[in-house]
Amino acid sequence: MEAAHIIVTNHGDRRCRERLGLPRRAVQRTVERAWEHGAGVRGGAVRDVATDAIVKVWSRHLFVFQDHGSEVRLVTVMEDKHVEELRAGLRREQDRQSILAARREMRRQRMAQSTKRARRRDWMWK
Repeated sequence: MEAAHIIVTNHGDRRCRERLGLPRRAVQRTVERAWEHGAGVRGGAVRDVATDAIVKVWSRHLFVFQDHGSEVRLVTVMEDKHVEELRAGLRREQDRQSILAARREMRRQRMAQSTKRARRRDWMWK
């Protein structure tokens, strides 16, 4: 399907501007890029999307299209929650790693202090 046959509905236009932060004149161009270059997903695989919908993932967003014979209409744009979940998981892992690194550093400092104390005690008895 060629990009010239894509119609952006009013709802799709509003959602595209709201969720992608695009100016009005960039919406059509972005939708065409999403249609041409986006990775296809079956509509039934995404929750809250009709099974006959054509879903394309592009720029961390889900573009939901409906096929109407000779034309394709953009219905809505949604944020890809799976990307956000993955990003949140990475953040949790990074936080966990930084906590572990801080604990290791504190342990190392305690060991260094106890070693200094032991050296002082040994020096006093010599």
